[in-house]
Amino acid sequence: MNALPELLISWAPGEARGLLRLDGRPVELLVERERAAGLLDAVFLGRLVRIVPSLPGAFFDIGEGSQVFAPGEDWPPEGTMLPMQIVKEARADKPPEATRSLSLHGLLGVWTPARPGLAVSRQLAPPERARLSAAAAPLLAEGEGLVLRSHAEGASAEEIAQDVARLRERHARLMCAVAAAKGAGRLEAAPDAVVRLIQRASAGNRLGRVLIDDAEAWRLARVAIGEKFEAPILHDPALDDSDVDAVFEAALAPVVALAGGGDLVLEPTTAGIMIDVNLGRAAEGKRQAVEAILALNLTAAEAVARELRLRNLAGAIIVDFISMRRRGDRDRVLATLTRAVADDPATVEVHGWTRLGHVELTRRRRAPSLAEIMSAPVETRPLTAESVACNILRRLVRAGVRPGGITIRAATPVLTLLQGAMAGSFAMARTRTGRQVMLEPLPGQDIEKYDIVGI
Repeated sequence: MNALPELLISWAPGEARGLLRLDGRPVELLVERERAAGLLDAVFLGRLVRIVPSLPGAFFDIGEGSQVFAPGEDWPPEGTMLPMQIVKEARADKPPEATRSLSLHGLLGVWTPARPGLAVSRQLAPPERARLSAAAAPLLAEGEGLVLRSHAEGASAEEIAQDVARLRERHARLMCAVAAAKGAGRLEAAPDAVVRLIQRASAGNRLGRVLIDDAEAWRLARVAIGEKFEAPILHDPALDDSDVDAVFEAALAPVVALAGGGDLVLEPTTAGIMIDVNLGRAAEGKRQAVEAILALNLTAAEAVARELRLRNLAGAIIVDFISMRRRGDRDRVLATLTRAVADDPATVEVHGWTRLGHVELTRRRRAPSLAEIMSAPVETRPLTAESVACNILRRLVRAGVRPGGITIRAATPVLTLLQGAMAGSFAMARTRTGRQVMLEPLPGQDIEKYDIVGI
């Protein structure tokens, strides 16, 4: 059986940060905040408010002024109340997405009360898949389904039965809540941030242990799920949260250094994720350029798979590897990438090389990426200091000749340009206005901000 990952949790008021680590290497980062009660996988009683045949789908009110969209057809009349489960969180201008078909995540897999079928992760060897299928099949009642994940490897029939029993009990509680509900709303109380983080991590992984740095957060987690959880939940006051913070900081950086030289540049866009592989120092030394390029591309393929999961990047992804002429080299890189993404709990499909020499792949999107959670959205690229300086000069020459002086207040880099490399252009603008122009530094670091007094 493969080694089990451990979950390190760094808690602070308002936020819990989780680092999933396997063999000492970070593989996934998780963030849960107290202010946002986490909708993903939560079950609500929703009221159907609008059917949209053209999509097709329907919008549901789930209480507290929130709506979700559920794709599908053959809906009951508007006003009908139905249990709904959130399968995708809101993103940009899109509402959360929900489904009528409940899927409850356990420690070993996903149990479906009304969608029959038995499946075992294809990441496991055929003999282990056959053993798990034989152990699980007698445990399922008519109409039930079960998907055993890769972390169910080595599980006994008794362990699978216990996992299914816990999920049946949860489903029964949900149905009781539906019967007792007086309106739309959440059917289960939202757990705190630390518990949600543990639940998210264990939904995609069979954990070896959980380490929590804060004593009170550890106590609450033990009370909430301690006796029901297979992995030990431990308080570790010596947990080095700086290590967790360092991984978070690196995962928000756009450039990832590769072993042996070279780097990845990751650029999220509205349409998808662009990843560029740069050769850099990897071409130095005695190796032939062809060998150096192949070696770097193989390293980059593994790094791409790691960064996609670590940053939770999803949707359409384009990787621009360094060009290779030999078809065999391209096949090796593609095979390495395909093998590297196989362990990702999210569904990743590698579609192959394009005619432009890029590799296309897609990763299923369920929750916001790490950058979307941690960073403010950037709608447009910020202007350069030179662009701002040119805008200022444009306004000067259009101000016309009138009495009084002019004061330009701008960021220091902009003023440095006007007094240095663009001094000739600045002098020409002053001559055109025929007025005295003073420069004053504007407090703050925003290069795009400036103020012109007197025009």
